Order: sequence, then structure tokens, then C-alpha cells
Amino acid sequence: STAALAAVGAVAAGFGLQGVLVVQTSIALASALALGLALRRSRGEPLQLRARTATFRQMASFGVVAFAAGIAYQLMINGPPVVLATQVPSAELPAFSVPHVVLQKLTLLISAASMAFFTFASASSALSDRSALTPVFLSHLRLTTLGMGPIAAYLAVFAKPLLAAWISADFAAQAAPCLSLLAAAAFMLALSGPPADVARGFGHPLWVLVYTAGVAALGLGASFVFVPAYRAPGAALALLLSVTLGTIPLLFAVAHRFLGTGPRALLSALGRPLAAVGGLLLAYRLAQSLAPGLPGALVTGLLATGVYAFLVLALVLDPKERGALRR
Repeated sequence: STAALAAVGAVAAGFGLQGVLVVQTSIALASALALGLALRRSRGEPLQLRARTATFRQMASFGVVAFAAGIAYQLMINGPPVVLATQVPSAELPAFSVPHVVLQKLTLLISAASMAFFTFASASSALSDRSALTPVFLSHLRLTTLGMGPIAAYLAVFAKPLLAAWISADFAAQAAPCLSLLAAAAFMLALSGPPADVARGFGHPLWVLVYTAGVAALGLGASFVFVPAYRAPGAALALLLSVTLGTIPLLFAVAHRFLGTGPRALLSALGRPLAAVGGLLLAYRLAQSLAPGLPGALVTGLLATGVYAFLVLALVLDPKERGALRR
């Protein structure tokens, strides 16, 4: 909050961007000094600053991989819209960009869900017995499926009435296919979160870099094929296909390499959650065909999702997952 207020104050005082840079740098240095003093007081002895070559090399290699993965992630998410912008008139871009904003908001939700699990995976990597991580990983994957599945299914099925109520009916007719495809892409991105957390937690961020770079390359290549033929929905389709083709191998490879979990165990763990999400999707489809407007979407969201939640709690979750949610 101090950094934000200081930046606004610097602009209001007329110092411009250079003033903002000076203020932000000063705040960062003050924060580092305060942390150093706090660390010294907690240790009860002076701090000794030393340059350790081995540590520097390790941090530098990790920083390079993390930086490259960040660039690859941006290409993965924003590559298809960039190709779209070069192929179609600017008037057609909002039909993709508005659903793309929804996708970006969903990625924030995905990131928030993985924060606690990444810490647990990182701690488990230091133990000789890693068997405790496997059931937690499978539960995280199952709960991600059960949580993100209804969101993606609802947006995919009711994209048109939601966009019509939000913006206009004409815009909804253009943007609904993009929102449906990008909602499915968000679901696949959610499934990539647990295996990516395991790979990073075990000290292999290169796996995440390979995944994001591969998906980005697939998305760019598919965009050049689909965008000329399908315009804005083609960019959404390219993103969905690239994420799907990248996430499925990542999921099985990480489960086998780091957790010793084979395809049969993985599919067994995901069987009932995927069936539950599929059943809810069919219920949404049926309701949408019977009541295609916004009132039908709202009533269906309330009733069908409520029944889904009850059935998941009663029939899909195992006793440990059920007990954890109740607590």
C-alpha cells in the first residue's frame, strides 16, 4: 500500500515516471534494510554478507528458467490473440478479447488454488518417503476437476445468454463460441496446475518451461491454421487444442516420474469426478435447450449446481476429502 500511495503522490506532485521510479526504488531499499535489521535482531548477531559462487550459480540458473517460463507462459496465453490481431480487422477483436479477459480471471483462480499444494509438494521433496504426497496430489487433482469443471461447463453452455445480458445480443452471437472454447481451455489449464506444482516442488522447473514453451508453439502454429478459416473462434480453438495436447502428457508424465503413479491409478482417481462434471454438463445442455434465456441460465445454475454439489459430497468424494471439506 505504501508503494502504491507513494507512486500516486509522485505523479500528483508532477515528478513523472522518473519520480515514480525513484520513489519505488527507495521503498524497495528501505524494505530490504528493515528486513535485514529484523533478521539481525532475531539472530542476535551481526549479519555477514558473503558471495557464494555455488549459491549464485544455483539461483542464476533457476532465475533464467523462471524468466523463460514466464515469457513462454505469456506466449501460451497471448500468442493466439496476437496472431488473430494480424489476420482480422480490429472490429472483430472484441469478440475474442472479452472472453479472453474471462480466461485470464480464471487463471488467477487456478493459481490461488495451487499455492498451498505447491508448498506441500516442495516440503515433501525433501523426505525420503514421498508416499504421502501421492494421495494429496490425487485429491488435489480430483478437487480441481470438481471445482473448475462446473465453472467451465456453465460458461461454455450459457455463454450466449450471459454475454447478451452483460453486453448485447449481437455481441453475444459473435463472442459466445469464443467464450465456450476458452472456458474449456481454462479447465485444461486447471488440470495442468497440480502436475506443474509437483515438478516445481521437486526442483524441476525445466519441466514447466518445456510444457509452457511446447503449448505456446502449438498454439501459435494452430492459430496460423485456424484463424484464417474461423476468425476469432479459430484463435480460441487453437488455444484449447494446444493446452489440451500439452496438459495430458504433462499430467501422466509427472505422475509416473515423480510419484510412481501409473495411468490406471490416475484414471481411476479421475473417473468419478470427470463423470460428475460430464453429467452436470449434460444437465446444463438440456436446460439450455428448454430455457435458452438468462432466467433459465440463472435457475439452472442454482438448481443443477446445487444437486451436483450434494451428489459430489455424498457419492464422489472419499471419506478423507469429505471430512476435510466439512472441517
